[in-house]
Amino acid sequence: MVGSNADVLIRCIRRTCIEDPEDLYHYESHICFVCGAEFEPSPEMLKQVCEVCHWYKCPTCGGCQCSLSANDQAWIESVRNTYCQGIDLMASLRLEDLPDTENPHVKEGLGMQLRFCRRWAIEQIRGTAP
Repeated sequence: MVGSNADVLIRCIRRTCIEDPEDLYHYESHICFVCGAEFEPSPEMLKQVCEVCHWYKCPTCGGCQCSLSANDQAWIESVRNTYCQGIDLMASLRLEDLPDTENPHVKEGLGMQLRFCRRWAIEQIRGTAP
């Protein structure tokens, strides 16, 4: 999800990263949760997010969070509500412990983001963040 819309409440310890279009968050590789295509976000993509969910639209299939099943959307929210609320929880996250999803690309896509977030959390704890 991207934070280009001020009306969107981002419940995440990386909120300031997500809301800053210059942050590395927007240059980290992403995997489409719908089709599994890997893509590199760009400043142009920030201007073309979904008006409903405010996620990037996949450059391959056009999918976003709205394209996912209700079960997979609930899975994403559950993971974020658990791990993305505390730096210690994020730093201790083990992707292999997460349950599977209906669409395997959902776990793969969120997994890639969570790897970046886990690394960020560990850097914050160790005091080695830029």
